[in-house]
Amino acid sequence: MNIVLSVFLAALAMFQNPIFDSDTPEETIYFFCHSKLMDVAPGEKQHVLITGVYSKTTSDKQVWEMVSEWTDFVESEFEKDRRRTSDLNHYKTLEEAEAHLERRLVKDLDRNNTFVEKVTFEFDGK
Repeated sequence: MNIVLSVFLAALAMFQNPIFDSDTPEETIYFFCHSKLMDVAPGEKQHVLITGVYSKTTSDKQVWEMVSEWTDFVESEFEKDRRRTSDLNHYKTLEEAEAHLERRLVKDLDRNNTFVEKVTFEFDGK
């Protein structure tokens, strides 16, 4: 169900937003992926998945394909039948991406009962 919803929202954003035009030129983006449980029970540890910062020369359409790959990875590999976010946060500069990743980590680690797991994820490069 989460995959269907993610794909629907991605498609809706692409078709209703002119910045996600499939004819946009490729550019280098810097990004990290983040995922956390959405249905944490009281007293349960929040499980956060995060990657390091990656860079890729890509088009807007390919970014959405990467989001889909990350969502599939999260849904298939971790805590099946649990609702999770599956975010791919992208920026124009390495400095921006690193600063946002650092803020994200600080925010995640500031909470009590949070387990942050750094994962390495390789996009298949479609």
